[in-house]
Amino acid sequence: MLYIIFPAILLFTGVVLVVAMYITQLSQKNIVLENTLPSELLHHTTVKKVLTTMLKRMSATVIITCVLSCLTSFIPFDSIQLFAFFFLLFGMLALIFWEHILAIGEVKEFKQKMLGVTEENEKRTVLIDTHVVSQKEKGVISPIWFCMPILSSIVSLVYLLQHTKMWSSIFTLSILIVLFLVILLYLYKTVRKLPVKAITYNTKINFILSSIRKKAWNKMILLLIGYSAVLIFITSIGLSTTDYQKNIFALVILLVATIFLIVSLFILLAKLRQQMNLHLQGVKIIEEANEDKYWRYGVYINKNDPRLFVPYRTNLQITINLGTKIGKGILIGIFGFIIVLITSLSLMLAYNDFTPQPFTIQKEKNALVLHHFLTTKKIPESKIESIELIDTKLKNVVKVAGTNSKHYNTGEFTVNGKSSFLLIHNNVRKMIEIKTPEKVYYLNYRTAEETNSVYQTITK
Repeated sequence: MLYIIFPAILLFTGVVLVVAMYITQLSQKNIVLENTLPSELLHHTTVKKVLTTMLKRMSATVIITCVLSCLTSFIPFDSIQLFAFFFLLFGMLALIFWEHILAIGEVKEFKQKMLGVTEENEKRTVLIDTHVVSQKEKGVISPIWFCMPILSSIVSLVYLLQHTKMWSSIFTLSILIVLFLVILLYLYKTVRKLPVKAITYNTKINFILSSIRKKAWNKMILLLIGYSAVLIFITSIGLSTTDYQKNIFALVILLVATIFLIVSLFILLAKLRQQMNLHLQGVKIIEEANEDKYWRYGVYINKNDPRLFVPYRTNLQITINLGTKIGKGILIGIFGFIIVLITSLSLMLAYNDFTPQPFTIQKEKNALVLHHFLTTKKIPESKIESIELIDTKLKNVVKVAGTNSKHYNTGEFTVNGKSSFLLIHNNVRKMIEIKTPEKVYYLNYRTAEETNSVYQTITK
């Protein structure tokens, strides 16, 4: 299934990113591609051409990446295939980001050519409208809405405790809950503290625009709160059941919720643009050229600004201020986590691909010991009901925790509804089946002959 899943993930990620990148960079107020321009230049032919070229480059990047991903399905090793997927994914993201930077630079050159404006001579302007700053927290949603994900978290944990005793699953869900709640609460705090910017010289218009934007932020937070509640509960179902139909149902619900969230955010952003542009027609806009120098490479870098999270000047997005030590630390942490994740997954699959015998079983004193990578399972002989050499393809196999790839099944599974532990090469039909009252163990070697030989050894 990897030859279908990997290109699908790349296509979905690329399309969402390109559409989001293009929409958020369309001119609004007097800013386009992070450059402040006079109204008469916002829709200049050169600016439109830069945006169109950026969209074409990004779309071509996504298409080429997906085609290359399809070609990786012919790679015979899971580890190399997974590494190729991550390489293509982050390569695609890097190229899209680079194409965004190129477009920003092209508009900057156009601005300097037309206006003779540089960072050194840009005019400083008023950024805060003191007449409406006292109103900035009016209309912010009540904290009572956070009862929704909290209640969902409590129900999910109770449900998980009733249906499974796997403490690793409970710990995983608990970490997910804490992570989501922290992010949502920090976002809520950030929205409450956002300054009211003087977009125009008209205080009344500023107040209306501030109100429109605040309502959009509130709706976005409510969407994220609702989505987090659904995600937490669906995750608890997936961690607590091995029933194939229930897992498929949970996956469908999660997919529908994710699509609904993405579409809703796009609609929300489009309506915000429409409403703001409607009120900005015929109104003199305050230039924000003094902020241009802080927006570099698509991110905000200002060591004199103590805020960790700052809003984009025209959109609903929030970005990290890389001028702060915490912002730099978060960036390094994210890259570090990605590197560790890719390395650990690749090493495990590489162990399967290139170790002469990645799965082994040995007969020790009063026990059989199964070993794979960093996992060792010891089965006391007193608990073994039977040991058989079977020649069949396992049916109704559902992964609980482990690896399920084209070539290998390793870890905790259910087979025909029974709790099982698998260490098998999928291209070898022969396998050793060890039954105990609690679990059934399946293991084989790279060839049927080796599997048969090991079976003879452990049953002597």
